[in-house]
Amino acid sequence: EVARHDVLAGVYAHGHRVKNLLGIIGARTRSARKVAEGRSESGGDLHDRLKDLETDVTALYEEWAQYLRSMQAPTPTIELVTLSPLLHEVVVAAQARTQHVPIRLETMAGLPDIRGDRMLLREAMLNVISNAAEACAPAGGEVSVRVRSIAAPGGGAAPIVELVVVDTGPGIPRSHLGRLFVPGFTTKETGSGVGLAIAERVVAAHHGRITVDSEEGRGTTITITLPTDKIGLSSLPLWTVAERTP
Repeated sequence: EVARHDVLAGVYAHGHRVKNLLGIIGARTRSARKVAEGRSESGGDLHDRLKDLETDVTALYEEWAQYLRSMQAPTPTIELVTLSPLLHEVVVAAQARTQHVPIRLETMAGLPDIRGDRMLLREAMLNVISNAAEACAPAGGEVSVRVRSIAAPGGGAAPIVELVVVDTGPGIPRSHLGRLFVPGFTTKETGSGVGLAIAERVVAAHHGRITVDSEEGRGTTITITLPTDKIGLSSLPLWTVAERTP
């Protein structure tokens, strides 16, 4: 764990310098475009080319910034979060991204509130659910999202919330399971590899845990467990990636 932290710290430091350079390139491209814009008709083609370059650099800058953010442990702003409205909001947002993949939400009455950062939790849940829907898209599968309250391990007084996201996609090779939450790793052709990495860090920052169970040809199940008290699952190590077998 210490070695992993040192490697990530080094990558983050170099990555931050790359992000700064991209920002400088973007700013200079923007300045050059404005100069070309004020020239005669001959500068029109140059202006268009610079505008395209500026758009590409900006997109790369934003994607790189998100990648760097996936390496950092977020600091939650603690508040009481009511789960049912949050989950409905997340499912609607995920459904809008992949409209042809049905996403079903099953909740139980009387879900306890959890202490955490609503925006961070929303981002983590949206990343997990959207990732599941995208995995189903090619073959036309479906996603189910189930949430329930369960007893805390060890007889703790406060219950625990368990969120289970199940997709009927192609599944994940067992050799890839241990890398799912590594920033930059993806099994999708157009994926950035940061969504699940951010989700893991958000869950860990809330003293929860995230586990994955998958088998090729049978889909994937991702389970997020979150505490409802301020101590939470503090006995669990942070950055846990558990691989469960059927």
